[in-house]
Amino acid sequence: MPMIKWRRWEQLAIEQMDPAIKLRVCPCFEVMGSREHNNFIAKFEKSWNAPALVDYSDPEGKLSKERQLEYTVFLIAAATQKLPVTPVLSIETACSATAPFLKHIRNLGSVALRIRPKDLTLTDELISQTSTSIKKISTLNIKVKIILDIGATPKIWSSSDISTFCQQVKKLSALGIVIYFVSGAFPGTIKHLKSGTRTIARRDWALWNAINCECNGLNIGFGDYGVAPPRQPKEEFPLRRLTRTTIRYTREYDWLIISTNGRTIANSVELSKTLVDDFRKHFRAGAYSYGDMLIQNRADPYIRSEKKKGGHYHITEAWSHHIALVVREQYS
Repeated sequence: MPMIKWRRWEQLAIEQMDPAIKLRVCPCFEVMGSREHNNFIAKFEKSWNAPALVDYSDPEGKLSKERQLEYTVFLIAAATQKLPVTPVLSIETACSATAPFLKHIRNLGSVALRIRPKDLTLTDELISQTSTSIKKISTLNIKVKIILDIGATPKIWSSSDISTFCQQVKKLSALGIVIYFVSGAFPGTIKHLKSGTRTIARRDWALWNAINCECNGLNIGFGDYGVAPPRQPKEEFPLRRLTRTTIRYTREYDWLIISTNGRTIANSVELSKTLVDDFRKHFRAGAYSYGDMLIQNRADPYIRSEKKKGGHYHITEAWSHHIALVVREQYS
């Protein structure tokens, strides 16, 4: 379950996804503002049109009156068009939701409750609040999922932390609900990284593995924020006026970061050649994903420059390759 902001370059990544991978992915699209809301209604069927979760809340799970009105417009459109979407609510929103709003949720046949514990602290109070939300939702006679989203992945954790957390997760599982665990390890910014190559540990994948092993038999689903920082407020979205060129390439246990100053197509070609030539045992080649094809074509000296994609396409390629690697090689 990749948690993806609904933005242009991320849209392109999912539009170009291999059908075999698409069958195994259920993204959670975060629709963060009015412009994204209008675009989502207009472009969902073209860009994805497959099972997905949809969240209109802010990163803290709050749904303002204005956003709830937009959410309602989308829910009505989704039910009318029979879109394969599951709306996402925080447990606070679920508990306070009005009957008319819940009617629109019911019309879609399912809902996901997104719980946001702090780090690995899943308190009895939070479990009780979740149980209350589920009891209210159960009156709608629809399917319910739980997303345990802790935001930023802790830098360290102990076996005791994992054991305690899983004991609490088992209490949630006793409610008979499908559970996904989500965290994100990609940093809020990488502008401080100098030109050259660096690696960033994929602690989110390591943490999920530790939890899944400890919670043996619960089949906890995996979710992450991919190559984006978790819970980034809309006002902090980068304007994406690129001042440097960066490739973010997902590997099994880390992200390979290759960057240089400048934002020309020549810079993009230079970095792509570095990845393809210097890290050939890690590069997956063009058939692997749309993102890998972009990189391979860019590094190919026999392809004319005007046919090579740079700039914001690095966002597209990063997401495309990341999802492909997780699905093809890790999560099954």
